[in-house]
Amino acid sequence: AVTNSGYTWLGWYSENNVLETSSQTLTITIDDSNVSYIAKWIANKYVISLNVNTGNELNPNTKEVTYGDAVTSNVTLNKTGHDFVGWNQNLINIKSNLDVYPIFEKHSFTVIFKSFDGSILHTETVLYEEAANVVPNFPNRVGYENPRWDSEEYKKVTKDLVITVEYDKINSYQVTFNVEGELPTTVYVNHGDNANAPVVNNKAGYTFIGWDKDITN
Repeated sequence: AVTNSGYTWLGWYSENNVLETSSQTLTITIDDSNVSYIAKWIANKYVISLNVNTGNELNPNTKEVTYGDAVTSNVTLNKTGHDFVGWNQNLINIKSNLDVYPIFEKHSFTVIFKSFDGSILHTETVLYEEAANVVPNFPNRVGYENPRWDSEEYKKVTKDLVITVEYDKINSYQVTFNVEGELPTTVYVNHGDNANAPVVNNKAGYTFIGWDKDITN
């Protein structure tokens, strides 16, 4: 039997393109004439199911392809937070029916942590819907308290982010003066101001020289 990979047998044809027989066996009657016959095949057709992403759903997009040809798709492939990187099977030189799926990889985003003065504390590349691996410590800031990040989006990243530390300003401080033998005196001082110390009474045999801590600024 005559075979031709990827093709289906049609038959023997005369020089005038007339089918003589669809059998692969050709019976020839010998006479005084020269006779030529042509063996003909037709290329096989294959069904390629491209499971194309539309939104977040996969929908088949069927194509019929001739043996040895390539498959092309002009369909836009979208998947939120992902990048299309190719198909799970080779779409060149098709030789069989194929069920094909797109391959996606998570998109990466840049996350930048900044200090209150705009300086960069840490920069990191984070994959879609994953969390930053390194979260820097809060820098100290004189006159401020309750440090925190201005967003918690770094815990589940879906875009490029700039995260900045923010604080609450300390408006006043409590300063307590303790004098031996007397009740404590407490005053409240605005940030940056000097504390107004109470009058210290004389103590026999001693000279008052000051307080144990700086009460200015």
